[in-house]
Amino acid sequence: MRRTLVVLAVVITLGAGCAARRALVQPSEHLGITRVVLFQNGLGYVQREGATDSRFIELETRREQVDDVLKSLTVVDRRGDQVASVRVLPSAEGDETVRLQVGLAKAARHDLAISYVAELSGWRPTYRVVDEGHGKVRLQGMAVVDNLTGEPWRDVTLALSTDLPLSFRYALSEPRRAERPELTNTGRLVRKAAPMLAVADAMPHSEIQAAYAQHNAYASPEISNRAGFKVLGNEANGEPGASDGTEDIDPLRALDESGGVGSMLIGSPSGFSLDDGESGLVPFVDRQTQGELVLLYKPATTGGPSQSRPYHAVLFRNPLAASLLTGPVAVHSGDRFLGDGVTGTIPAGSDAFVAFATAPSVLVQHSVARGEDDVRALSITGGTLRVMLQATVRHTFHLSSSRAWDQRVFLFVEALDGYEPRELPAGTIVTETGFFVPTPPGQREAQVTFELVREQSQDVVISAEPTHAWVPALLDLLASSGDSDVDRLRRIADRLEELSQNEDRWREDLEVRRETLEEQREALRALREVPANADLRRRLGTSVAQGVAHVDELTRHIVEGNAESVSLRQEWYDRLRSIEVGGR
Repeated sequence: MRRTLVVLAVVITLGAGCAARRALVQPSEHLGITRVVLFQNGLGYVQREGATDSRFIELETRREQVDDVLKSLTVVDRRGDQVASVRVLPSAEGDETVRLQVGLAKAARHDLAISYVAELSGWRPTYRVVDEGHGKVRLQGMAVVDNLTGEPWRDVTLALSTDLPLSFRYALSEPRRAERPELTNTGRLVRKAAPMLAVADAMPHSEIQAAYAQHNAYASPEISNRAGFKVLGNEANGEPGASDGTEDIDPLRALDESGGVGSMLIGSPSGFSLDDGESGLVPFVDRQTQGELVLLYKPATTGGPSQSRPYHAVLFRNPLAASLLTGPVAVHSGDRFLGDGVTGTIPAGSDAFVAFATAPSVLVQHSVARGEDDVRALSITGGTLRVMLQATVRHTFHLSSSRAWDQRVFLFVEALDGYEPRELPAGTIVTETGFFVPTPPGQREAQVTFELVREQSQDVVISAEPTHAWVPALLDLLASSGDSDVDRLRRIADRLEELSQNEDRWREDLEVRRETLEEQREALRALREVPANADLRRRLGTSVAQGVAHVDELTRHIVEGNAESVSLRQEWYDRLRSIEVGGR
C-alpha cells in the first residue's frame, strides 16, 4: 500500500548551477515540467503539460537517454485526440541529441500531458535526532535531491518514492537486421558468423571468459545495476548485481534480495523549484517520538574497543507508517552536537539504536555457556516414549564502572535458530537479529544473565531398549503418575545395568585367563625335551587345570548372565507395551 506524507515545500540549496548542459528532453512547444517522481534506485519519472495547436510535437533528447525515453514515452491529449505516430528523426553521426516527432491524429487545440522515465540521481535520506528529555526525541528527516534534467524546475510537484521499480537498458533506437544464410554460386546455403560486439573494456583476462562475455553481450540485453537496488553514488547498495556486461542478473531475484522496506511516497503539494545542476534538502519528517540517550553494548564482529566497552547511542521509535531508509544521523542533545551515526532500515513503528560514540568509563565482561540437553519424559504409549529435549545457552554480562552510569544500558544477545528466551526482562527490545536487554541506570556494578532455550520433542521405542539413556526420564514419568509397574521396571533396569557391568568384567577377566593359560601350555610343551623337570611340570600342570576351571566358570557366568538378560528384556518389553501414561 502506498502511503503519502505531506511536507512543506522547503529547499535548502546545496550547490549552485554547474556548467550548462543539454536538457534531458526538450520539446519544441511550451510543455513545462509539472511533476517529477524520484526513485531511490536512480530512476526519474517526468511529466510535462501544456497546450498547443500544432499537429506535430518534436522532442529533442540526449542520445544516451533516447532508449529509456522511447521505452516509457506516454502522450495523452486530455481533449480526446489520439497519437498517430512517434518518429525517430535522422541525426548526424556524432550528434549528442536525437529528435523524436510525435504526430497527433488531427490539427486542433490539444491539451497534452507527456511523461517518460529516464536515469536521474536517486534521492538520499539524512536524519537529525534531538534528545528532548523525559523519554522523547525529535526526529527530523530530509532527502537530498538533485536536478540533473538540464532545465530548471519551476513550481513542479515533487515526489520521492521508496519503491524500487525494475528497469533495464534495451536498444530500441538501433535498427535490427535479420541474420539470413548466404546462397553460394554452388547452390549451398551458408550461415554467417554472428558479429562480435566490442566488449574489450569489460573483457576478463581469460580467453574462455572473454568468449562467454562476448556471447552474453551479443545474446542478452544488459540489465542495469539499478534493477531492484538502491544506488548510493555509482555503486549498488552493498549488494551483488552491479553488472559489467559479463554477468547475468535475475531482476526479480535482485528485487527479492533487496529486502522489503514498505512503500512510501513523499510529496510536496505546493510548488517546488530547483535550478538545473542544483541540489537541495527536502524535509519529509519532523516529529516528536519516543526515544532517549542510552548506552549500547553490541560488540563488532571485527573486534576493537566494542568488545569490552559500550557505545553512547540514541534509541528512538520510527513514528511513520512506512520504513525509514538507511542514512546518516546527526545526534543532538538540546543545543549540543553529540556525534554522527548511521541507521539501517527501520520498519514502521519499530525501535532503532544509533551509536555515535564509545563509552570508555563502563567495562563489560561477557561470557557464554552452553548447557547439555535436559530430558523430560512427556508420555509412554505402546512402548514408545516421547521426551522433550531442552538445550540452553546462557549469556552472562558483568558491568562495572568507577562511577554510576546515568543512562540505561542495553546488552545485545544474538538470536539463535530454534531458540527462544526463557524469559524477557521488562523493557527488552526484540528484533529479528536478537534481543536488547536493559539494565537500569544509577549503578556502578551489575550482573545480568539471559538464557536462550531450545525445546524439541523426540520419540524412541523404549520397550526395545531398556538400557537407553532416557530410561531415568521414563521412570520419573511413571513414578509421578503412580504407575504400579515402576518399582519392578526400576529393578529390571538396575539389574540389566549390573549384568552389563558384570559381563564386561567377566569378558575382560576371561581374555586375561585365556592368554595366561596359553602361555602355561606353551611352557609345558617346552619342558618335554628337558630331563629332571617333574616338579616344575607338576606345578605348571596344576596351574593349567586351575586356569581351565576358571575359564569354564567365567564362561558359565557369561552364559547365565545372557540368559537372565534376555528374560529381563522380555519382561521389560511386555510390561512397557501395556503401559499408557500421558497424552500424545
